[in-house]
Amino acid sequence: NPLTELNSLLNTYNDKYFLYPVLYFYGFGNGILFKALLQNKNHKHIVVFEKELEIIYIMFHLIDFCHELKNNSLIILNANTLNLNDYNELCSSNPFFSFSRVYFLELSSDYYEKYKEDILNINQNMMSHFKKAIFSYGNDPLDALQGIEQFTYNLPKMITNPTFKELLTKRSNLSDTAIIVSTGPSLTKQLPILKEYQNKATIFCADSAYAILAKHGIKPDYVCMLER
Repeated sequence: NPLTELNSLLNTYNDKYFLYPVLYFYGFGNGILFKALLQNKNHKHIVVFEKELEIIYIMFHLIDFCHELKNNSLIILNANTLNLNDYNELCSSNPFFSFSRVYFLELSSDYYEKYKEDILNINQNMMSHFKKAIFSYGNDPLDALQGIEQFTYNLPKMITNPTFKELLTKRSNLSDTAIIVSTGPSLTKQLPILKEYQNKATIFCADSAYAILAKHGIKPDYVCMLER
């Protein structure tokens, strides 16, 4: 019974997930569930994965979802064309990322149980990309503390030296030729040529190559490094 199923889902969500800002569903169904849930102002976004686009087409002719679509409270994703970029964009942006730890995927109707493999695949991709987004912020407190320490140590130089925008303004178009230097077996062989042309080009070097260049009297214009 569709009405019984709808009331059961509404009772569950109003009881357990009343304060959840983001909800995820597989299947659009008749859409009435989402209309009802979005009456709750705590639900800022409902994300729906749908494989049968004809269902959406039919229901859009029966029920007006213009307001929900316009304010982005209802987000419908085509389950047939989802790619890694789609998952990454969704899982790394807010408020979805901020509430990733309470993510779960629910069926809007028992009708969609026949798409079990697709549901499992989408669920796995969502959890995997949420995990990657979380790890991108770091998962080691000691590493984070080291980053803070090094940032504090370098702060005086950051304040007293030009900003990135000032650097671009002052240094742009000073040379027509750029030479990029990295470490490797051939670097030593190229040092005589590099020294000959160092005043005729802008030299970018990796920090691992800087000591070698300095030892041979070659001064790069820019030293590039990865820093916490």
